[in-house]
Amino acid sequence: RQFTAVAFDINSQPIPGVTFRWQVTGANGFTTRAAFIDNTGFMTTNGVGMMTIRAQIVYSGQSTAHIPMFEGLAVITIAAGNEFKLTRLLANSVIDHGLTLRPSYSSEPGVNDSGQMAFIANLDGLGSALMFYENGRFDMLASAGTPGPNGGYIWQFDGPPSINNRGDVLVRVGTSSGWGLMRASKSSGLSFILE
Repeated sequence: RQFTAVAFDINSQPIPGVTFRWQVTGANGFTTRAAFIDNTGFMTTNGVGMMTIRAQIVYSGQSTAHIPMFEGLAVITIAAGNEFKLTRLLANSVIDHGLTLRPSYSSEPGVNDSGQMAFIANLDGLGSALMFYENGRFDMLASAGTPGPNGGYIWQFDGPPSINNRGDVLVRVGTSSGWGLMRASKSSGLSFILE
């Protein structure tokens, strides 16, 4: 997406030859990996979420008590198009055997009164996953690389998960957007609460 900016003088006349410094930040006001904007105002994205685009004019000649910059900004929301479908991938080649579940460093399981269990597993050294066990069956609820909040992704599970009697699992996760809690369930999917 191409963004443009125009600077106006006190008489609302365009000022020619102004060079803008472009910047994109995430919803938290900090830099983001979900989008990039170059020095011409052309933005590319690789995620979804709310972003702030800033066009800045830096000048000199004022006292040190003043910030030598004018800034215009636009808040935008980047959403996935209807023509895209997000699919979780664990590998980009065919796996001709099952993955061996190995305990992770935080492998203490969470167990409820219904006999369901949630735990963090290492998948043959390929990554980590939040696993759910019920009636002799293992299901993967989420894995490292799963899309997370603000256009980011999950990169780490921290500590043992908790599980209630409805099978809802709560675990602390590190995402590309920061640390927080993830609620996961076979029936209702994923939701996040960032710290």
